[in-house]
Amino acid sequence: MEPYLRTTFLERLAHDLRGATSTGAGALDELSEQLRGTDGELFAQIARRSLARVLRISTSLGDAAELERGAVALQTADADLLEVANAAAEGARALENRRGVGLTVGGAGRARCDAARIKRAIFELVSNAIRVARTTVRIDVRVESNRATITVDDDGPGCPPAAARFTPTTERRGLGLGLPLAVEIAALHGGSLEITRKAEFTSVSISFPAT
Repeated sequence: MEPYLRTTFLERLAHDLRGATSTGAGALDELSEQLRGTDGELFAQIARRSLARVLRISTSLGDAAELERGAVALQTADADLLEVANAAAEGARALENRRGVGLTVGGAGRARCDAARIKRAIFELVSNAIRVARTTVRIDVRVESNRATITVDDDGPGCPPAAARFTPTTERRGLGLGLPLAVEIAALHGGSLEITRKAEFTSVSISFPAT
C-alpha cells in the first residue's frame, strides 16, 4: 500500500485537484469581469488566491510523486536567472499577499538549467520566507566561478533543517514539501541547498554548476 500512496495515489489526487481548481478558476475569471469595479471584486480576489493555494498543493503533490518515482528528466537550456527569480517572486508575492513585508530581487547571471524547476524551487523558498518574515525578504542571484547561487534572506525567526519528503514536521500548516522539493531540485542539477543564520536574517541558498 505504501508505494501506491506515495506515487499513484498522489498523482491521481494531484490530477483531480488540478482539474477542479482549473474549472473553478475559469468560472471565477468570468465572474470577476462582471464584478469589476464593484464591492464583489475584493471577494473575487480572495477566492482567486484560495484557488491558487489549492493549485500549489496539487503541484507539490504531483512533483513529490514524480520525484518518488525517480524518473525526472531535466529540460536544460541557457536561462537568465534574474528573470527566473523575478517570475518566482511575483508568483509567491501574489499567493502570500502579506502587507508590510518588502520583497526585493537583485543580482544577475545566466546558467544552463531547467528553468521551470529552478523557478519552482525559488518560488517555494520565497513563499516560505514571506510567510515568516517580519518586514523584509531579499533574493540575490549570483554566478561566480561557473557556479550559480540564488539566496533568499528573510528577517523572520529562522528556518528548520530540510527534512526528507513525507517526514512529519512540527509545523501546524502546510504539507512540509516546499523545502524538500527545493533540496531535490538543486540536487537534480548537481547542486545543494544550505541554510544559515546571521544576526536577524535567515539565508536559504540553492547553488549548482552554471554550465
